[in-house]
Amino acid sequence: MPLVGYNREMVDTLHFFVYNTHNLFMYNFQSHSYRSYVVNIKIPANFMSVENEEGRIFLTGGGEPGKATKCCYEFIDERLVQRRDMIFERRAHTLTSVLENKTKSQIYAIGSSLPSESMNKCEVYDVGADCWTQIASLNTRRNFHTTIAFEN
Repeated sequence: MPLVGYNREMVDTLHFFVYNTHNLFMYNFQSHSYRSYVVNIKIPANFMSVENEEGRIFLTGGGEPGKATKCCYEFIDERLVQRRDMIFERRAHTLTSVLENKTKSQIYAIGSSLPSESMNKCEVYDVGADCWTQIASLNTRRNFHTTIAFEN
């Protein structure tokens, strides 16, 4: 039996944070409407965010010019709640959500523009366990790139 299921309301919704503000917007494609939220932290530049299969939204990394962070937050009850920090500082990286064996929600953090030692590093976040684990590195450094997951 699947541990997680699709949140139908969120499947039809696009979220976007506005960096250097406290703003989150969600646009609903069915109703052609949007909601705005004022969150409790200022959104850093070059952060990344992803929505998992349950409709849970996570935001990681980013930072002011020349800096990066390990921070990981989840959007809950109209605020950003701190989760376990990533292993590596990152900015301008990618996040991709994968549902492993239809039961385990995982988020992959890949690449970075800073610091240079993070540019080819990859790690995976176990949503249920609130735990990051380093995985195999990329052969080539990546930043400002895109990743996507397909079901086999």
